[in-house]
Amino acid sequence: MPRFRPIVHWAQFYPIKATPRSPFVTWDRYHIFARVTGSFAACNLTILKADIFTRADDIAIETFYVATERLEAATDPRDRASFEKILAQAMGMEQFDFTKAFAKRTVKPRFPVYDPSELPTQVSIDLRASRTHTLLDVQTADYPGLLYRIACAIADAGLNLVSARITTEKGAALDTFYLTDEKGKKMEAEEPLAALIEAVRKRIAT
Repeated sequence: MPRFRPIVHWAQFYPIKATPRSPFVTWDRYHIFARVTGSFAACNLTILKADIFTRADDIAIETFYVATERLEAATDPRDRASFEKILAQAMGMEQFDFTKAFAKRTVKPRFPVYDPSELPTQVSIDLRASRTHTLLDVQTADYPGLLYRIACAIADAGLNLVSARITTEKGAALDTFYLTDEKGKKMEAEEPLAALIEAVRKRIAT
């Protein structure tokens, strides 16, 4: 994996409780989305919302609206520096073990916390909403590292993440991922889609 550094820019976004947004511009390779979301989780930063778009030339533009574990504005320069340090490490390696980074996290309760019976995990495929993309819809209780785990399942399946709508509302994650196969085509085969759903469920449960 060649060593390169994504362009990271922090900006204050006032309509959402002064929550900073962090846009990225980078090449859409090497599990980039998983590395970025994993870096946020390792630094105790919560992704409230994200807008992901991949251009035809493989440039990925990702904007994340982030907050602290207590859902306060992530304005501390130390948090930002810690995130950028871990991301730089992750981008500089062929394989980066985020489990070690997660183990060093300062775990704090996030409110509200849903019991699985209150908000059961739902993972489904939508083949009707788009003629060019396969949509993966996920609804589940949010927790640190959730997006990282979903992103790993998508990448491990060899799929391209073209676009995504990521929303966290009162502790519930409501996410939609626009996917294509390795050739950039919509995937409709039943067996690999069933395997993807199962892989995402397993990742969420771990």
